[in-house]
Amino acid sequence: MVNGAGETFLDLNTSIQGSIFNHSQVNATLRFKRGAFEGSRFVTMPISLEFETAAFFTLGSFDIRQFTMQL
Repeated sequence: MVNGAGETFLDLNTSIQGSIFNHSQVNATLRFKRGAFEGSRFVTMPISLEFETAAFFTLGSFDIRQFTMQL
């Protein structure tokens, strides 16, 4: 749950077994700056074992200038 009124960091640092390379390390940070959106929202950041990628999903829109993602 992310509150748009404050700055929020979602960090994901994990090892994954069973990827196409048998073992992968995932380090991802999702940052919402203050004012990215109004109210609170659920944000998910799933990992794809097949493509070894991370993505994020949330409902609604937000100010893209108030957001950064580092993989």
